[in-house]
Amino acid sequence: MPGQKDFAKLYPHFDADLAALDADLPKLQNGAFAWRLARILASAHVGHNSIFPDDPQSLPLTFEWLGDGPVVTAASAEFKTVIGTRLMKVGSLSAEAYLEAVSPYLAFETEGWRRTVAGYVLRQRALLELLGLVEDGKVHLTLVGSNGPLVIEAPFTASQAGLISFQGALGLPVYLMNSHPADRYYWRQFLPESKTLYVQYRQCADDPKLKFADFAAQTLAQIDEGKPRRVIVDLRFNGGGNSRALSPLTAALASRLKTIGAPFVLIGSNTFSSGVMAAQELRKKVKARLVGMPTGGLLSGYGEARSRKLPHSQLGIQWTVTHFPNSEPVRPDVSVIMTAADLRAGRDPVLEAAIAAPRN
Repeated sequence: MPGQKDFAKLYPHFDADLAALDADLPKLQNGAFAWRLARILASAHVGHNSIFPDDPQSLPLTFEWLGDGPVVTAASAEFKTVIGTRLMKVGSLSAEAYLEAVSPYLAFETEGWRRTVAGYVLRQRALLELLGLVEDGKVHLTLVGSNGPLVIEAPFTASQAGLISFQGALGLPVYLMNSHPADRYYWRQFLPESKTLYVQYRQCADDPKLKFADFAAQTLAQIDEGKPRRVIVDLRFNGGGNSRALSPLTAALASRLKTIGAPFVLIGSNTFSSGVMAAQELRKKVKARLVGMPTGGLLSGYGEARSRKLPHSQLGIQWTVTHFPNSEPVRPDVSVIMTAADLRAGRDPVLEAAIAAPRN
């Protein structure tokens, strides 16, 4: 971790932790050592300081931690009927008890990011075995849906196995926010019913096919031509990148404030790193109103991440070389949470609230 800022302060027991891991190696099951390394990195409580274990086996379900707890958002055909249900227990642990048990292995600085990552890793076999939640190669999951509680025994499959999405399982139209899976950087769409120009900004970086400055210029041209009543910028999936990348869009929106009013910016627990800075920049420079949940990352704190692969295990590792003061998440002006009931109904309450809010 060359150049890690405040290394001794963040990792006062680093050598002792490594020695303990070395002593435990003979009794660790496959994959457990990677999570033990992850635990050492996570002990600093810095969201960017992390190791990324790559488990070849996982549960045939995915989970997202919504406002009312973890929810099954995709599953294999065998478990299609549990999509949209809430997770109540993992083995003998309640969802909140699981959260406490897994937290030492997670790099986080905010409650939103803790729950987001806890939901993401809930399917990882090596981690679940390390937590003592695997019995005879399966995990007992207690779920509750519209038809009441049920218990399933979920086995592990290859991590790359295909899963059925909740839209497909529940017969729902694809959410607008998920409607352009091939556009991993940014895209926009005009919504004629509400006369809204929706812009999704997923990465603070240039798409190799279209530079962001050119995308911003096209967005400005569409504003001039279509004359939308409002502009919404969705940062809920923005995990960061180059914090300076947003400037062309900020300038474009600032030049048309009298025409379109202050934009609305959607944020949530997946808004991280430079995505958080983008939300704050839009709030300060174009008087944007933020809608959703507090960001998963901090506005400041430890940043300027460096990364590499460890030479023998090939595990990806990330650390930070700079500290910025005044660490805090960015909080919304209009607080909106998404629940399991919203998911089952195919609703996006955050987007709905932005469309319904009066213009400034």
